[in-house]
Amino acid sequence: MANSPLSPEVLAELKGLQMPPVPEAPLPWLWMILAAVLATLLIWAVVTWWMRRPRLRGWKVLFAEAQAIEDDIEALTALAVLCRRFVLSKYDAPEVARLSGASWVAYLSTQFVAPRAAFSAFLAEGIYRPDAIDSQTRVAIFADAAVWFEEASAR
Repeated sequence: MANSPLSPEVLAELKGLQMPPVPEAPLPWLWMILAAVLATLLIWAVVTWWMRRPRLRGWKVLFAEAQAIEDDIEALTALAVLCRRFVLSKYDAPEVARLSGASWVAYLSTQFVAPRAAFSAFLAEGIYRPDAIDSQTRVAIFADAAVWFEEASAR
């Protein structure tokens, strides 16, 4: 019985031993790895937002300039150029520059959201004869274009 692990003699020998303290952070190196991963993700998110910010702001400035042009026909032409520059800034593809008419509207519908009726009709046909567009339609074109730019920039 003296060799039993629970004998009084063995327990008396163990009575003076101290247990090590329980650590406050169970595995500190895992917490450090988690903190490093979270810091990396935060830095990536901030850099991505910062790099994207000027592009989003740029089209708004150009759109405001196009609306500020007093000659309506010149403003419509500037709007069409702005739309093409906006798409080329997102997709630097040579085939985009060659599209026109219905194929241009179809491309916008597949890559972004489909342009609304007045803006879509203007991009398909009206761009080639902007002087034939009446003032009410011009207002509708600019309103639809503003909605399209807002939705397309969110993608």
